[in-house]
Amino acid sequence: MKTKILSVLFCLIFLGAKSQDLHFLNNNQSLLLLNPSFAGSNNAWRIQSTSANIYPNLISSQQSNYLGVDAMIKPIKGAVSLSFVGNNFHRGLLKEQFIHLAYAQHFTLGDKKLKLIPSFQIAYMQRQLDLNSLTFGGPYYPVQFNSQLNNSKANLDFSSGLLAQYKNFYGGISVMHITQPDIGINGKSNLPSSFNVHSVYSIKYSEKLMMQYFALYNQQASYKALLLQINTLLYSHLVFGVGTDTHDQSMLSAGYRNNYISTLLSFGFNWSKLARTPYQAINLSLAFKLPKEKDANPNQSFERW
Repeated sequence: MKTKILSVLFCLIFLGAKSQDLHFLNNNQSLLLLNPSFAGSNNAWRIQSTSANIYPNLISSQQSNYLGVDAMIKPIKGAVSLSFVGNNFHRGLLKEQFIHLAYAQHFTLGDKKLKLIPSFQIAYMQRQLDLNSLTFGGPYYPVQFNSQLNNSKANLDFSSGLLAQYKNFYGGISVMHITQPDIGINGKSNLPSSFNVHSVYSIKYSEKLMMQYFALYNQQASYKALLLQINTLLYSHLVFGVGTDTHDQSMLSAGYRNNYISTLLSFGFNWSKLARTPYQAINLSLAFKLPKEKDANPNQSFERW
């Protein structure tokens, strides 16, 4: 009984700690999640998907899935996007679903090389708690925790972004959860606003080599992180990336892309000094785009692909 009580207390603490926004290892494969103003950045239809297995070796493992679709509407110089995020914490103990709908307006200034892209996003979000997913005891004598506390909480969420583009430079800010919706299942708990400031610059050194330099600062409540990444495109098709952040996480990625398909495998690693165990995260991404034939070119910056 003591073990059950401690486990339930751990779960309640766990629920309070899972209000941090999800960031995949490589933001190039989940642009809408970083900033809804990226909608339409490639002037075509684009579908991006990423599946992540985070800390699979720990009891607080997390599985996350992302799917985003965006398209440019050229007559109005605007873009729309629809995206989905699903999170599964601790093998079904807590599940989250987010459905986002966004609009981004593309303004061209000066000599048409500078673009300003504001965006607005509305989302439906739901959290579900299932304490019946908890089991106790050994593998031969499992004991299930029976509870009627299978509650869920749903709410609307609003976010906004702004993106500036000049040639191969992109700089932007996004504010997620402007209204700080109540996500508490067993009591009030507001989701803190999340602030992202990001910049990216791509340099084409030759027809065989292009490099992207990416920086992201994220702050949500007391959490702060700075992410730095370098991504490389070789021979128009091979993608490699390295990165690190201020929480001592190192990242490696490798993939392939052509005119219509892009795939990427990313691996993140850091070491917990407290638990004395490695933390791992694995992301698998797959993307599609449907450009006009004159725009079909794999040797483009990552944002324009």
